Amino acid sequence: MSSRGRVGMICLIVAEASLFAVFVVAYLFYLGKSLTGPFPRDVLSVPVLGTVCLLSSSVTVALGARTPGVMGSDEFRDRVAEISQGVGENGWPMPLPEELKDDLKSTVADLANVSGSRYAGMLVAGTYLREFVADGGQWAHIDIAAPAYNTGGPWGYTGKGGTGVPTRTMFAVLEDIAASG
Repeated sequence: MSSRGRVGMICLIVAEASLFAVFVVAYLFYLGKSLTGPFPRDVLSVPVLGTVCLLSSSVTVALGARTPGVMGSDEFRDRVAEISQGVGENGWPMPLPEELKDDLKSTVADLANVSGSRYAGMLVAGTYLREFVADGGQWAHIDIAAPAYNTGGPWGYTGKGGTGVPTRTMFAVLEDIAASG
């Protein structure tokens, strides 16, 4: 169950990365609202949240092998994509159209983690993730399914094999948040 009271039905267990991201998103927003104990409330009151995983291999179909897709709340998504482009990791902002939520309907839960359609797989996965973000929460998810591992020849600073994408993006985003909120 999410912080918005949504119940998700797990139809595709191999989508574990998206499920893990959902749990992280829901739990961090929960901590930000209900933290008690020795820490000041604002220590974990997350103003923004970023997640990274191999959410959907369909990002490769949409953007190719070198470009991560960035989904999220409009303002923070665009901020993360711009920073990613600035550090050379080339994140591209992707929309989360409302009509895709209809593809996640379930007969036993509020929504299912997969769609019956073969179209817009990355965007459907992002739409599912969005349903577990607290209302008004600023968030972004970077889908690194293809750019995390270079199977081709070296290019730019990227050698063959693991690329480290989106490490530079995440550090730059954290620096940007620290500098300007």
